[in-house]
Order: sequence, then structure tokens, then C-alpha cells
Amino acid sequence: MTQAPSAPFIDGEFARGGGGGERVALVNPATEEPWAEVAGGRADDVDRAVQGARRAFEQTWRDVTPGKRAEILFAIARIIRE
Repeated sequence: MTQAPSAPFIDGEFARGGGGGERVALVNPATEEPWAEVAGGRADDVDRAVQGARRAFEQTWRDVTPGKRAEILFAIARIIRE
């Protein structure tokens, strides 16, 4: 099973306190088998993530052209695959 970092990555940094230290299993719905374990998050982690996403969207992402957005997303996908 794949192991992810021990803390959620929120707004450009790993969450302080490690997201409460809990781990959450991700389950493949087709096989019902766990395939990865990730750091859990608390309600305040979700709030910070939403605030960070909103700030990023309002300040930068909305100004990025569709072509550049595609380029960025494909680069992220490539890194994930690697």
C-alpha cells in the first residue's frame, strides 16, 4: 500500500501538528481494496485549505490563460505519474 506524507499539504506547506496524526485509507471502489494511506485532516485543516484555494484563485489562477492552466495541470500530472 502506498504511503503519503504524514501531514496534509495545505496552502503551500505541510499542516502543523500533522493533521491530528490520523491516517485514512483510500479504497478502490471497483475492488474495495485499500490502495493508499494518507494523512487525515481536521475541520480547521479543511478551513485553511478552502481559504488558501480561494486566495490562490482570486489572486492568480483566474488570471492564468486556459492554455497556461493546461500546461500547469499536465506538468502536475506528469510529476504524480513519476
